[in-house]
Amino acid sequence: MSLLLGTVVASAADPESVETNEVTVEAGQTLPSSGSVQFSDVGAGHWAKTAIQTAVSKGYVSGYPGGKFKPEQAITRGEFMKMVVTALELPTEAEEGTWYEPYVKAAQNQSLYVAVDFANNEEQWNKDITRQEMARIAVRAIGQSTSENDKWMYLATKSGLITGLGKGVLGKDKTTTRAQSVTIIERILKVNAGETLPVDKYAVSNAELAWHGTNIFTIMPEVFVSDESKLKGRTVEELWNEEMMTITSKDGKYKAQLEALIAIDMEDPNDPNWKLLRRWRS
Repeated sequence: MSLLLGTVVASAADPESVETNEVTVEAGQTLPSSGSVQFSDVGAGHWAKTAIQTAVSKGYVSGYPGGKFKPEQAITRGEFMKMVVTALELPTEAEEGTWYEPYVKAAQNQSLYVAVDFANNEEQWNKDITRQEMARIAVRAIGQSTSENDKWMYLATKSGLITGLGKGVLGKDKTTTRAQSVTIIERILKVNAGETLPVDKYAVSNAELAWHGTNIFTIMPEVFVSDESKLKGRTVEELWNEEMMTITSKDGKYKAQLEALIAIDMEDPNDPNWKLLRRWRS
């Protein structure tokens, strides 16, 4: 059983180093490139150890001198793009100028980066990449796209490319770490190889809520259809839009704007939206 919880606001209707950090090897040092490498800062219990070793073995990322990987270090837009382009084995050509230009050009050719994302200059490419920006590139890398900026994270979580930071927290504006980067890239490669990834239902729910104000299609899609086969080619956009969250009185004097229409899975004690129901009851 699921429960819908809505909140409204009433108002008058009239007013209106690059992975190129690519490691400078000190004299007498060699950097291992096989998946068997053991980094001193990636222990046996590290959550991304397998992804890190796999990525290193494939050659699209490497460690640092001294046997470190620096898994929690933030990664820049340029570094992440270089890793994605290299992992996807996209063709690059030598370019005069900055280190990132061959990878940016390859990304543009595959529509992984477009001009509206941010300006194509060194300052922008050297900024730390956010999880939202990482999601956008990852979604494009598996052949999906959208014109709605707040839908990227929904597509990424729905495809299993991105999971939440505990209890479905999206952390869209948080920076991306090296460990997170290789994990996402490995998921991109799996999806492109035809694999179906597990998804974080709570992250999808929160991403859907951020996208269009409700998480109905994640938690209780039976409100509209009993199963996905009955969608008959219709998309979520055709079944729901944010205009449905505005109610106007018959005389036209007042309207109520639903801030959010939240579905709670009453049979799931771990549903993070239970806290909203407790708050409402109090």
